[in-house]
Amino acid sequence: MKLFRNLPGCCFSLCRPKGHGKALLCSMAQPFYNIMNKPHFDKMFPGVDAKDFNPHPASFIVLSLNFEGLQPSDLTSSKCGSEFERNFQNNLLRSLLDFCKKYELDIPVSPPWDANAFFRSVTGHLWARTVDGSRERSWPTTMTREERSIKSKI
Repeated sequence: MKLFRNLPGCCFSLCRPKGHGKALLCSMAQPFYNIMNKPHFDKMFPGVDAKDFNPHPASFIVLSLNFEGLQPSDLTSSKCGSEFERNFQNNLLRSLLDFCKKYELDIPVSPPWDANAFFRSVTGHLWARTVDGSRERSWPTTMTREERSIKSKI
């Protein structure tokens, strides 16, 4: 909890060897900082005073990325690089679509399904909202499992 009290900046890097809790720390930070948990924060973290933390808990929208399954099926194939790129694009696009659905962001995506361009569009949209002062928008705070799932457009 000490790390969460005063974060060293707007972004920090976790440089630790394999097996030293990086994923565990990130999986703990996600519910701690996710704005969708604001109504339930006291029940989820009993005894924790949100005022003691900077930045404040339950005040961020959280984009979760999972890089499992990116490795090509045949590492000796001449198409190894293109298969990795396709797996990465599909994975990133799914994560971004889930993110937009979860936080009710109306950001259009259309073929040819370029996940990198869509990522720039999403981050640009969020940056513009922060800069123009509309960050205080009421983010959704409760969703059913059905609302969280989206059909794959890939």
